[in-house]
Amino acid sequence: MDAAGGVPRQLTREPSEDFVPTFSRDGRSVYFCSDRGGQREIWRIPADGGAAVQVTRDGGYFGEESWDGQYLYFVRSGDDPVVWRMPVVGGAATQVLQGPHGYTSWAVARDGIYYATLRNLVELRANESTVYFFDFHSGRSAPVFTQRGAVLPSRLTVSPDQQWIVRHQHSMPQAELMLVENFR
Repeated sequence: MDAAGGVPRQLTREPSEDFVPTFSRDGRSVYFCSDRGGQREIWRIPADGGAAVQVTRDGGYFGEESWDGQYLYFVRSGDDPVVWRMPVVGGAATQVLQGPHGYTSWAVARDGIYYATLRNLVELRANESTVYFFDFHSGRSAPVFTQRGAVLPSRLTVSPDQQWIVRHQHSMPQAELMLVENFR
């Protein structure tokens, strides 16, 4: 539906499970996971409606397009800590990094990927979550910040100007949003 309000318009109509949508960088397409082909793969559909096209071939669950719109970064399943990359026009996928906690605990930035990890300190009571920046050019990860306590990281996103990180985290037993500033 229009961001200013209005009537929602259904994009998919297949007898399948279609979920975890993300927009392409130009806003013309929506990527989503679907089991319509027998296993979960990432598909792309025009944002104004039309036929969906399968993008991944060996499993796909959640994906984000690169800032230049040339690549799709994705995870193959909901519990797989590996981020893959493939050209949006099709082709082979290559492994980019391993380590995010959860399928949405990472976000593509211009020059790399921010991602959150989780280490259990005391079962169901205390964890350590670190957000890292994986640099595309060096192939290395560097810590951005660490938080300890009753936290479980979830969705992570980066502002378009890369000045802010917002992440959803569960602070057991409640859920809060945390804004990180001055991380560079």
